[in-house]
Parts: sequence; C-alpha cells; structure tokens
Amino acid sequence: MTSQHSSVALSDLRVISLPEQKLFDQISAELTDFTCVLWDLEGEPEGCAREDIDIAVAPYFSGRWMKNPEVVENVKLLQLQSTGYNGVPERIGPDVALASAGWVHAAGTAEIALGLIIAAQRNMDRAIIQQKEGVYKRFFSRAVADSRVTVVGIGEIGSAVIDRLRPFEVEITRVASSAREDEQGQVRGVDELDQILPETDILVVALPLTEKTDNMFDAAMLAKLPDDAWWSTWAAAHWSIRTR
Repeated sequence: MTSQHSSVALSDLRVISLPEQKLFDQISAELTDFTCVLWDLEGEPEGCAREDIDIAVAPYFSGRWMKNPEVVENVKLLQLQSTGYNGVPERIGPDVALASAGWVHAAGTAEIALGLIIAAQRNMDRAIIQQKEGVYKRFFSRAVADSRVTVVGIGEIGSAVIDRLRPFEVEITRVASSAREDEQGQVRGVDELDQILPETDILVVALPLTEKTDNMFDAAMLAKLPDDAWWSTWAAAHWSIRTR
C-alpha cells in the first residue's frame, strides 16, 4: 500500500468487487473468505450496493472510472492491477487505502528489461534490419558481461531486474532514495548519482512516477553518463531504452 494512504485490517474486509467476468470466474471460487461481486467501477455493482463493498479491484485496461473517482469513496481498499499508480492517490484522497500490483508484474517486466539490454548491447536492431534487407555484413557489438550496471529503484521490479542480471557477470550498483546496507550489501543514495553515472555503462530506472521522481533524469542528469551508455526507464509501468 502507498504510505500516504489509510491502512486497513484485512479481517475487517468481507466484500470484494471484481471488474470483469473472466476475472470473477477465475478467482471467486478461491476467495472463500470473501463475498465476490461484479463491478467495473462505472455502472452499479451486481449483487450489492456500492457502500457494501470493502475492496474494489480496478479495471486493468481502462481508467475511465477515474473521471468520477467518487465511485470508490466508500471503499476501504482500492486494489490496482497495474504497477504504476500515478494520478490515483490524488483522485481518491487519503481515506481510501491504495495497493498497486508491482509484485504481480515484476518477473515479466524484468524479463523485458533484460531482453532489451541484451538487444541494445548486441545491436540486435541492426542485425534484424540487415536480415530483412538480405544484407550480410559483419559488425562488432558489446557484451553485457563486464558492464557496469546501475539500477535506480530496488522495489519489486528493480530487484527482479537485479536478480536476472547477476548471472551475466556484471558490476551492479543499487541506488535507492537513501544510502544503507541490507542483506545483499551496499545500497547507494540518489544524492550520489553525480558520482555514479559517469561510471555507468547501463542505467536502469525502475521508479514509480511521483512528484519526487518526475524529471529526476532530465537531459542534464543523463549527460553525466558516458557517451556510449544505455539507459532504460520503467517508471509508472511504461518503458523505453535509448543510448545517451
């Protein structure tokens, strides 16, 4: 749950709404401690009144309900199906507990990150273009091994990326909001990025989009990277990968 929102005791939650029939059919039989109802957060729930719902699961592919966030004002907990939650806390206010689904998407997102890193280092785009054009021309590319990788954000997704990078014989620098030590060793703080970025070959940014993280990596910050460095961002569940 996001820290700026209310916390709730799970023992007090009894009625959960699910936004689509397929999801309802998949999990309602497993949730024997709950009463499950259908509700897409737009119309009216099927089987009870809005004020009877304790947990509302938001639709995954639609944010139309956010045009009228008052629909969840009586809900105790709003569960998102997405990793990102930008814009939601401000709309629903502090009285509704909010949970995102970063841990659900961590493995899949980390796989994409790793795949893009390998493709970028090995110039896969060039190889695919040459193949499509029927051109055979040798070129050199860089290995992921021995690269200096900086991962900013060590939550579910950042940690999943790190776990998948370790077998590639890379030097990993973990960066979080503040420096500390944990069971895996040193975590450096974002206030050290001026020193870290010039010694980074691959930069992975796995941060939620918030007021603090918005524009954290602007042109001036990215200019601190070496000229041939790669960077990728996974803020708010959208991504890109580019060379500096």
